Amino acid sequence: MNEWPPAPTCRCGHAFAEADPPDIRCPACGLVQSRAVPGSDSLALVGYEPEVWIAASFAREWFADALREASTDTDVHARRRQIIFAVCFVESYLFEWTRDLVGPKEVAATYFPPGVWSGIRDRWKRVMGDLKANARIPQEPVLSGSQWAAFVKLVEYRDGLVHAAASRPSSSARPPREGPTPALGVLQAMEAGWPVRVVVALVKHLHATVGTAPPPWLTEP
Repeated sequence: MNEWPPAPTCRCGHAFAEADPPDIRCPACGLVQSRAVPGSDSLALVGYEPEVWIAASFAREWFADALREASTDTDVHARRRQIIFAVCFVESYLFEWTRDLVGPKEVAATYFPPGVWSGIRDRWKRVMGDLKANARIPQEPVLSGSQWAAFVKLVEYRDGLVHAAASRPSSSARPPREGPTPALGVLQAMEAGWPVRVVVALVKHLHATVGTAPPPWLTEP
């Protein structure tokens, strides 16, 4: 196959400058600049059949759901939905960002093997460690800061809502550990937009650590 010139734009829409060197990483999404391929009549395949990969992406839609609930934060039910949507966004974003970084084959074989499941907190740590060990990212995000502690609490609330721990009865005679998580009072007192700000801080910290720009739609309420 001929060595085609670099593509003028990234798949995310970022336009490369003519002076950019070949195979530069996109400053917007971190993908390596692909090669421009002329018309199909100029493409020659040698020795193998092409393999077509198809993948859906939902992170942006989960984030839009959470952001919408944050903008209409009128009661505990809006906050309940916002918590769930915000954590679902992180679950999807971790996989989709890694998939776009390493490619569809490697993401399943190395980072998200089928049939192997772990919670998002442990999965985030493991994937970042594996990416650093395989020289896919320059360093791992720091997990001792306030943004990680807030995310751990957010996941605890999500788990409580999904697995009905939030519905446990409470009593002044019962230890707090046996009460609901999150308690109704916690949802009522929660600052509007807090779940969205937690996940925005987490993902922005990731991009700052690896030296790439977060997606432009990742905005706070």
